[in-house]
Amino acid sequence: MQFRQKIEAAVLPLLNELLAGIAKLRTTDVLNHYQFRLNLSQLDKDKLPDGFWAKGRYVSALALASAFQDNPSAEAGATLARIDDLVERIYDTYSFGAVYDPGKLPGSEKEFLTRLGLGIRVREPDALGFPEQFRTWAVARLQPFNERYFVPTFGLTFEEISKWLHNLSDDLEKRLNDLVEGLRPIAEDMEAIREQFVSGTLGLEAARERSQQLKLPERLDANAREGDAAHILSFEEIKRGIPEASAKELLATFGIHPGEVTADFKFPHDPNPLDRKLFVNLPDGRFYFLDPASADRIMARVFERAILDDEKLRQRFLRNRDRSTERLVFEAATALFPGAGIYPNYYLQKGSHEKDLMIVYGKALVIVECKNTRVRAFSGATDDLLKFENDFENAVQYGYDQALEVKDRILAGEEATFYHEDGKEYFSVRKAEIDRIFVVCITPTTRGPLGTNLSYELEKREDEPFPLSLGLFDFQTICTHFKADQFIEYLKEREKLHGVATTGDELNFAGYFLKFGHLNLQKGEFLTDDFSSFFDRKWYRERGIDLEEPPDKPVSTSMQRKGNRIYVEHSGGKKEVIRLPDWAVARTVGKSPIRMRGSDRNKPCPCGSGLKVKRCCGVA
Repeated sequence: MQFRQKIEAAVLPLLNELLAGIAKLRTTDVLNHYQFRLNLSQLDKDKLPDGFWAKGRYVSALALASAFQDNPSAEAGATLARIDDLVERIYDTYSFGAVYDPGKLPGSEKEFLTRLGLGIRVREPDALGFPEQFRTWAVARLQPFNERYFVPTFGLTFEEISKWLHNLSDDLEKRLNDLVEGLRPIAEDMEAIREQFVSGTLGLEAARERSQQLKLPERLDANAREGDAAHILSFEEIKRGIPEASAKELLATFGIHPGEVTADFKFPHDPNPLDRKLFVNLPDGRFYFLDPASADRIMARVFERAILDDEKLRQRFLRNRDRSTERLVFEAATALFPGAGIYPNYYLQKGSHEKDLMIVYGKALVIVECKNTRVRAFSGATDDLLKFENDFENAVQYGYDQALEVKDRILAGEEATFYHEDGKEYFSVRKAEIDRIFVVCITPTTRGPLGTNLSYELEKREDEPFPLSLGLFDFQTICTHFKADQFIEYLKEREKLHGVATTGDELNFAGYFLKFGHLNLQKGEFLTDDFSSFFDRKWYRERGIDLEEPPDKPVSTSMQRKGNRIYVEHSGGKKEVIRLPDWAVARTVGKSPIRMRGSDRNKPCPCGSGLKVKRCCGVA
């Protein structure tokens, strides 16, 4: 049984209870519950469980698998709380299952990380970045197709569609800000009454009377009703600034009706139809705007897929995409290294393969290779690791091998000359003037710990250091916030961490480095996503929202599994025990756990696997 099937068997009872809870609620109650929590949590994600964006989108899609429900429930609050609990248990099963499933090779760390990769995938979108990065990338990829795709299909250029969507998002943001401002005086009046009641200057009846005088219930109710409709737009609002025919075509592309989510969608790892939708078409002719913060990413994904599916446009799109990536990398590098020698699109000799970028900064030289080969997401299938290895070979490994050709050319003689495509001399590098050569590989995705710790997969000579492998958006973010000397020092320290410390996101290492000035991590340490949020806070500060930097020091975490319990201990002294019920262990692993005592550990497992009990179904 594949890992995905084991997960499905484990969560099916929870899913049935979840669907029963959703059926009791109004459709807009479900949508609003997750959307408003996302709106209010933008500045403090610590108050939400990890992957909350994906979890909200998952439950919303389940709600849209049925016809529109509009009957209010007297127990809506309790039902939503229960739904939240069920969703957490469902998503936790992916992580627990990754720990408990023995895999084809029990104890294989790479197999474990591919199973864990499914748990990571269901918690976050395929690409993480800031809104302006998605916009810039979308314009670079899609603008050249105005005459061949956008104008014939929508009657608008891509820029006009993008502007239309931004205007809708801005209008909704203003509406939400007005709601918050309207709530502020209500909250101040409530706090004043509370303080007087706590201090004893106001009795219970007097507090109630004061509340009635200030009309607090009515004001709260009015604000709540406005909040319920905050994300709902009329067609007149949708089509503002664009032709009516264009608005209808865009709604046909990005809209979904309640009941249109098919029965095939059940589990968090199933392709979510809302990942390609922006609006829910309500029965009264209005539209619910889903998660405007993700609008650019979703819009770009839908349009890219449509163009790729057109055989007449596909090859042109792929060529333009490659050039766009290289251009954006060049622009980011130029901003990081002003005045340095930066050479894009060069050749070792006429007729050879083009190389992407070389940066000469003082006595340091950085060779950058960009590869748009996508590393496929983990699906919980037995061939996940094989797929990853094949994709890694065509992306990171291929880019690294190309960069080594350049490095070997530079080290082979006193001076290496490089050329334009036409064979004319472009620039040269003298070996005596270079102290260190670094390699950077940029790909669309890296796939978590397997992509940031290259010791698992990269084939290299023993005397060669590891390259830096990261996504385009991460490279842009690092170039934005690092200084040139910092980046060179980061490359020096980063190459030592492969096979030592691990993380699921390169920006965790980068944020750690900027925060503490070093990467002195110990063997086996894992950096959590707390450190990538360093860049989120800087992003908000640049927009006038001052967020305090948490004083947290680096924390080491140890984890040990004993039977159906997982013991977690933090270096700060915090301890926790996570226990999974036997039924969940049995469903996740695919077989019932067997209690082991003494010499039973070394007996053949009754399940017939040929392994010892301790290596198979046994629990201590």
